[in-house]
Parts: sequence; structure tokens; C-alpha cells
Amino acid sequence: MIRLAGAAALCLLLACACAPRPAASVAGAPPSLPQAKQAVIRYYESGAWEKACRKTAGDLLQYVREALAADRPKRPAVVMGLDDVLLSSFALRKSCGFCPTPKDKDAWMIMDFMPAAPGMADMVEALQFGGVSVFVVSSRPENLRLPTLENLARAGYAPQDLFLVPAPDRDLAASQFKDKIRTMLTRQGFTILATLDDHAEDVGEEDTGQVFIAPNLMY
Repeated sequence: MIRLAGAAALCLLLACACAPRPAASVAGAPPSLPQAKQAVIRYYESGAWEKACRKTAGDLLQYVREALAADRPKRPAVVMGLDDVLLSSFALRKSCGFCPTPKDKDAWMIMDFMPAAPGMADMVEALQFGGVSVFVVSSRPENLRLPTLENLARAGYAPQDLFLVPAPDRDLAASQFKDKIRTMLTRQGFTILATLDDHAEDVGEEDTGQVFIAPNLMY
């Protein structure tokens, strides 16, 4: 599993910044919430995030190529997350102070364009050129299929299939829904070589193959 160094520490920093603090500043106290947000902005805009994204994409591509050469699996596939994995919400989140309501998020998905995360579209294209099926599994609701497909196409993606959460599965945790989809794909004869997501707890446990974690420090 690939993790971005320092991700956990920065997430903890954000959490601490949200907790109540005494009015007087004390030595060694955590930074304020505005300071924490600025740290996230610096990370994304300094080039560090882009470098980490490209490394993750390159590592996954190399792993899959080596797996194909070594085992020649039948119907090889990779399963990937969507938001802040293939598409980046950084610009939209920055514009609202990183505190969107569910209504805001739905509006983004319908009205706004999220660009491809650096290196990810090229990685997906290379996998597909090499005969690997790419499936995208998201916690977005099924009723957002059309704008999601339009965003993916504009960002340079053409996955074999897109799985969004139907009404009967809305009570499932993200990891449970993703487990369900990968189990279905495996039963259809696909060999899942790798799973790419932005948080380990969202991946699940069933038929994951090698797990890769895309860098995401915003939530």
C-alpha cells in the first residue's frame, strides 16, 4: 500500500485545529484553523501534491505491468475511486473554505468541472492500452450518473464502467459498497490486480489486489 508521507499528520493537524482552544495562545499549541487551511493550500499549490499523484500513478502502472508479465491473468482489471482520486476537488473546496455542505457538493457534481488529478488520466489510458479493464466505483448517488460521465469524459477518462450507489445501497458504508462491486466483478471472471482510492478505510477488504492510496489531505 502506498501512502503519502505526512498525510496522517496533516489530517490530525486539521482535526486539532477544529477543537475548542483557550483564548490565550500557548507555546506548542496547534495552529489555528486558518493556518491549517493555508498549510493544505501550500501543499497543493507548491507542486508537492502533483508530484505525489504522479508517483502513485506511476507506481500502480509499473505494478500492473509487472503482474501482467509474471502471471498473464485472465481479464485483468483495476478498480479506482473517483473524487480526489481521478478527479480533483481542490479548486472547488478552496473556493468555499474547505467546508462544503452536502448541498454544495451535489451542486459541484452537477454544475462544475473537476479536473483530472495529475498523471491519472495518462495512467488509465496506458492501462487500457495494455488490455486492462478500468472500473470506477464512487460513493456518488446513481442519479448523478450523467454529470459524472460528462465530467470524466471532459477530464480525459473513458472507463469500462462506472458504478454509483443505487437507492437500495445508500445505507452501506463506502467500503461495503466497493467490496460488493469488486466481488461482482470477480464473479464475472475479472482478475482485480489493484485498487486505487484516497483513504484506506474506504477500500474494503474483498478482492482488492494491491492497494494504492492517492494523496488527499483535504478530508
